[in-house]
Amino acid sequence: MQVPCYIEGEGSLIKTIESLTTFDYNDTRKLLFIVSNRTIKLAGIDLSTPDIVLQILGVDKSIQKPVENLYLAIGQGLKEHYKAKVYSGLYNMQGQYIPFIYVCKVGKDEETSKPGNRGKCDSQLILMKFLNCGHFGMPISPLELEMYHQIKNIIGVDPFLYEYCLMVD
Repeated sequence: MQVPCYIEGEGSLIKTIESLTTFDYNDTRKLLFIVSNRTIKLAGIDLSTPDIVLQILGVDKSIQKPVENLYLAIGQGLKEHYKAKVYSGLYNMQGQYIPFIYVCKVGKDEETSKPGNRGKCDSQLILMKFLNCGHFGMPISPLELEMYHQIKNIIGVDPFLYEYCLMVD
């Protein structure tokens, strides 16, 4: 279940994540796949969307310190290569545990204006390209390799066993 985030407040993110968690489908076949842009904040809110997502998912940033991984983004020339971090774990909602992958697009070091911002279309393509490469044996980027590692070795599921993708916006 993919959730692309752009400028989202805590209330709407909690509502979306809880709705997907309680969705009537076998929990062992669910995977929350959340993607966001790095620096986007709602006016009047101290936390960025990525900080809100990490807080909701219960990620301890002092323990999980992912590296930035390259991937091909929507864009041409200097905007084609991009970086993102991957977090994973189990989202706990009242004793119901759902595995999650959280991809936070962080941009490149030389970006000063809106680093990490490539939009929701780019966010959706991250998952679609990952699944396409996996199912058809195509070369994968460092980001996709990290996503594979997190799903396979941390969460414990072969990512290519997933057959359906629900995209929520």
